[in-house]
Amino acid sequence: MFTRLGEKNLATLHELVPKAVVIGALVNSNNPNAEPQMRDLQAAAHMLGLQLVILAAGSDRDIDGVFATLKERQIEALLVTADGLFFGLPDKLATLAARYAVPTFYPLSDYVRAGELISYGAPIFPRHGGKPASTSERLLEARKSLTFRSFSRPNSS
Repeated sequence: MFTRLGEKNLATLHELVPKAVVIGALVNSNNPNAEPQMRDLQAAAHMLGLQLVILAAGSDRDIDGVFATLKERQIEALLVTADGLFFGLPDKLATLAARYAVPTFYPLSDYVRAGELISYGAPIFPRHGGKPASTSERLLEARKSLTFRSFSRPNSS
């Protein structure tokens, strides 16, 4: 689901930073969904008249290098794609985006809590202090918010 929001996120970033023509897309090169994500983003960028630069990072260490090249690549705004690698690094990404002064759009609201300005998506770790919850914890949390009603069948005799 998240991977298909990239086009919407790119269009929203373009609306927010209309003068930005060269947009970077941070993609996890180790993710099997990276290829379809990049293809969809390239098509959306073409429709919007933007130049999209794919920025591949397969590890936490790669991200520092990607941000260090933003200026030389003339990237005017950045889109972080939906990926587990990036979900675990909201503070790092927020810090680097601020350091390099690049308007950055994120796929989840967790990044906003880390100091960024905008995202399009639900929190990935709601009500758990930013920590991943186990499946049973999430189910128990969801169950608390449900109302159960008991219905009895009318006596047919």
